[in-house]
Amino acid sequence: MPKYRVLALSYINNALVQPGEVVEYDGKPGANLELMKGEKPWAPSADKRTPTPANDSKPPRGRRKNKADDASEDTEEPDGKSEGESDDGVI
Repeated sequence: MPKYRVLALSYINNALVQPGEVVEYDGKPGANLELMKGEKPWAPSADKRTPTPANDSKPPRGRRKNKADDASEDTEEPDGKSEGESDDGVI
């Protein structure tokens, strides 16, 4: 794990760390960390990638629309005009 010098008060590895302290951190460093000399910089490791779900074919879960929902979305009047529209096109 790379070692970093803490530049600003930080919460790292479940602890509050004061500026100037040296910590080992196995993650993407932020602006609050300075890589110590002689250390290899952080690089994402292949074993920490998020696995893809086995079954991507399922549709997203959520509330299904019903016929009442579809009817409430329709704002056209039976004569083909939108709500509030008069014969001369003025609202």
